[in-house]
Amino acid sequence: MHAARSIADKPGLQAGHWGSLKQIPIAGGEQEVDFFPVHAMKMSDFLALEKLEPHNDLVNKGLVRPLDFAGADKNAILNFVSHQWLGYEEADPNSNHLSTMQEVFKRAIAGESIFRSDEGAFRAPLCLSQSTSLRAHANSPSSDWRAYSKGYTAVNAFSVQQTSGVVEHSGEQSDESAFRGGLRDGWVWMDYISIPQTIGCSSEEEVLRVMVEQKRAISSIPYYVQHAKNFWICAPSGAEHVDACIECNYNTWHARGWCRMEEAVFLLIRLGDGRPLLVTQP
Repeated sequence: MHAARSIADKPGLQAGHWGSLKQIPIAGGEQEVDFFPVHAMKMSDFLALEKLEPHNDLVNKGLVRPLDFAGADKNAILNFVSHQWLGYEEADPNSNHLSTMQEVFKRAIAGESIFRSDEGAFRAPLCLSQSTSLRAHANSPSSDWRAYSKGYTAVNAFSVQQTSGVVEHSGEQSDESAFRGGLRDGWVWMDYISIPQTIGCSSEEEVLRVMVEQKRAISSIPYYVQHAKNFWICAPSGAEHVDACIECNYNTWHARGWCRMEEAVFLLIRLGDGRPLLVTQP
């Protein structure tokens, strides 16, 4: 997965990846393909990590395992985290992205507001807003939640309130509680921990085997996104790429074809109604 998250794309792999997308099943599809199983980590284990470790090591430790959405794990809630690598060989050398996601997950699970306020001030050190044109700039935590869960933007949420006097709260608290519970008991997918990595391989034979698995996993990314309940974009400002010595943020994330492909798949699968969650503060 190094090519997917380094600053400079390696020729060939991306073309092969796009060529394989047509083989990935979408919702309701009948075609059977040889995708790499969804590998994820329990939220509790993710929150306990001190450093983002490669997939292979975490599998050997029993901290990352495949999920069977057709069987025992059919009710599992998957949090897909899209991010830009902060090193050529290692995804998050200084744990910038790990600590950012751990903090936002902890705050959300605790029931704290993780959204940006309308006035430009932040309710919390972590500014979390909805991606692209669906960013939520709300006036209260409950407005923030409606913007994400119901699809209201700052403009139409305000318009609804002005027109009706109040916005209906029926079922809202239970939805928000379900969101928190889904995070607490959910699973985390992040490329470095969920896709086989060649880092740490001790022989040429092992490297070749892992590269085959890696190619299958990369081609299966749309399948992983299909099963994600929540799609997070981890793009905090001030994180430095340790090899290129440049700041990586939402603008550099958005310039990455791989990252935008993941978001595009999410929006297509949700028929344009997907609302990615953008984390922009460290």
